[in-house]
Amino acid sequence: MRRGSRIKKKEMIGFIEENARRGSDNTDFDEHYAKISAELKELQKIKTQYTEQQARQDSFQRRIEDMKKFLKTADCKLSEFDNQLDAGKRYH
Repeated sequence: MRRGSRIKKKEMIGFIEENARRGSDNTDFDEHYAKISAELKELQKIKTQYTEQQARQDSFQRRIEDMKKFLKTADCKLSEFDNQLDAGKRYH
């Protein structure tokens, strides 16, 4: 994504320089400039979405790791057994 954005920015700079050399109002330039601008905006949108998705995935992964650590250290021993709990599972 960075590469595509960099390429589009270079392309836009090239067109700006070309238009400055010509010194005239060029409809083709304006159309191409608008097209490149739209493509850059789309690339920025995709980059933002990707970054947000990565942040969510990183956060989710940290939560999983925290849960694993907790479960490794948690004392889950039963001090007594209740037959009522076992019976309820069978009939419901």
